[in-house]
Amino acid sequence: MKKIVVLCLCICILMSFVAFTASATATELPEVAVSSCYGIDANSALLGDGKLVDNIRAGILYEANSQTLMYTFEADKAMSPASLVKIMTALIALEKGQLQDNVVVSDEALSAVPIDAVSAKLQIGEQMKLVDLLYCMMVGSANDAASVIAEHISGNQEAFVAVMNQYAQELGCTGTTFINPHGLHDDQQVTTARDVARILDKALKNEQFKKIFTAKTYTVEATNMSNARKLATGNSLVDTSSGLYYDNRVIGGRTGVAGDGRRCLAAVAEANGMLLISVVMGAESVYQEDGYSAISVGGYKETSKLLDAGLQGYKTAQVLYANQPLQQCKVENGDCDLVIGPGESVSSVLPVEATVNNLTYHYTVGSVQAPVAKGDKITTLQVWSGGLCVAETDLYALNSVQRVQSIAADISDEEGPDNGSAVVIFTVVGIVAAALMAVAALKFLPVLSARRRSMRHRRNRKRS
Repeated sequence: MKKIVVLCLCICILMSFVAFTASATATELPEVAVSSCYGIDANSALLGDGKLVDNIRAGILYEANSQTLMYTFEADKAMSPASLVKIMTALIALEKGQLQDNVVVSDEALSAVPIDAVSAKLQIGEQMKLVDLLYCMMVGSANDAASVIAEHISGNQEAFVAVMNQYAQELGCTGTTFINPHGLHDDQQVTTARDVARILDKALKNEQFKKIFTAKTYTVEATNMSNARKLATGNSLVDTSSGLYYDNRVIGGRTGVAGDGRRCLAAVAEANGMLLISVVMGAESVYQEDGYSAISVGGYKETSKLLDAGLQGYKTAQVLYANQPLQQCKVENGDCDLVIGPGESVSSVLPVEATVNNLTYHYTVGSVQAPVAKGDKITTLQVWSGGLCVAETDLYALNSVQRVQSIAADISDEEGPDNGSAVVIFTVVGIVAAALMAVAALKFLPVLSARRRSMRHRRNRKRS
């Protein structure tokens, strides 16, 4: 009889275990990535954070197509942005204004710019299209054009600067404070190499901005108060006549000179299938004894060296394809299995010797409950190359899975408990049933024992 009790208890435990294990299953969680070069705020860069380039106080190299952080050096150090401010001014003007807007130059706008500042020589009452003002500002680096643009978009300088700072926060800039729309020196106006790259990355997604940013020359139509103006870029990296600094990989850039004379340069280059954003800040120029004639202008050679470092030994590669099936998963109460994969193609920057076979894919898929609609997000995947996370993307359901009725659902009420409730009910019923069996066995144990003794006594009497 003790065997019966033990058997009942075993049944109870077995039923509880089956009910518990039926509740959920999940793949094993992989180890955490050592570091990540994915995204502009990545933990580390492919080329590290040492000083690969001399004569800069801060720098960053970012591959925009794959969102790969290539290199950083003091990328979050507060620096004077100088005319790099004009990138944000142009971006806001393009998003909030119309290119063919007719803009009237006001006295207030011109009075906000010192007379000796670089300008397009705009005059009070002059009328010019917004698109022409943008070219004056970006190609000719005209500070008066920036001031006029700001007033046209927001009504006055202060309101426009407030928009600039708000936009910077929305983009994730943590070290930027704008004081004016043109970049003339102010001790309170600061930014970082990373923030400049972040803003430029956003701006390049605007096709009109990219067109203006990469222009080498431009002719402004004659206005009511001026003949046509011919503009030429001051960026020697794209000026073919500049044999000393010309770099055919660079498609555009924005230069600037800080209050201490040090130079900054935000440039964009296309090479090896990459769209590289380079920002160098605090580069010092070397002058002859007269103090005016430059032997070497800071920022240009430094940018080219930074591009060299990022392009030598690296390539872009597509590591995932849109709707590529990665795993077939079981679905609880589902009428079929679920197939998951990325919703879009994913590329990354990899060492030239690396192949897709060298990559590892890290993700987990927990318990999936039906129904599942095609396109539902299931989990997030990271792509690793060695100890670096080189890409990240969400994985989605590539097919739909309908729900089928389970036994637990058939005995539920009209609305029915969820799967977790059904498991609990099943577990409780099993425990109660096994307990009742054990109690019944204990209750009838004395009766059965007495009957066995009586039957044994009768057999002994017959034998005697």
